[in-house]
Amino acid sequence: MNPLDPAINPASISRRDAVRRLALLMGAALVGSHSILGGQTVPAKAAPGFTDLDLALLDEIGETIIPGAKATGIGAFMAMMVTDCYSQVQHDAFSAGLGLVDQAAQQRHGRTFLACTPEERTALLNAIDHAQRAQSDQETPHYFRMMKQLTVLGYFSSEAGCTQSLRYIEVPGSFNGSYPYKKGDKAWFS
Repeated sequence: MNPLDPAINPASISRRDAVRRLALLMGAALVGSHSILGGQTVPAKAAPGFTDLDLALLDEIGETIIPGAKATGIGAFMAMMVTDCYSQVQHDAFSAGLGLVDQAAQQRHGRTFLACTPEERTALLNAIDHAQRAQSDQETPHYFRMMKQLTVLGYFSSEAGCTQSLRYIEVPGSFNGSYPYKKGDKAWFS
């Protein structure tokens, strides 16, 4: 069954199928639509996995991007997604990017990213983000763009991200179509 088949009657779609299709589309938008929607399988990686130091670095990068992401195990999530879902070219770019973050920290602050203060980390990642936005026409996404996308996906699909950063309503529940809204309220997650 093709989840994007327009011939399917929307009235006959179960709630479970609707949620599955929405998750597919949201994941495709964040992680890489060409791989997910194209149905491609990712071959085994020639490169070794991520070390404990790599996971610690990914945790701190994620924590700098979204405060609180480290507590959700964001480094392990990013490593799993890159290993299991990304192509070898993307995996290599992502892995090389870890070294480039540390190299940029050494050049800018004279120490590794993990040894930098939170303010130095934020300034460094802002500079890397600014540089990657200028290179957005590349076929392979920039390593920092992948890190940001995976941090957002991992954090906001975690229990902490869904219940603490977003307003959470347990589903199934009652529908209130005229719930009061105040400017600046958090977005909803159900």
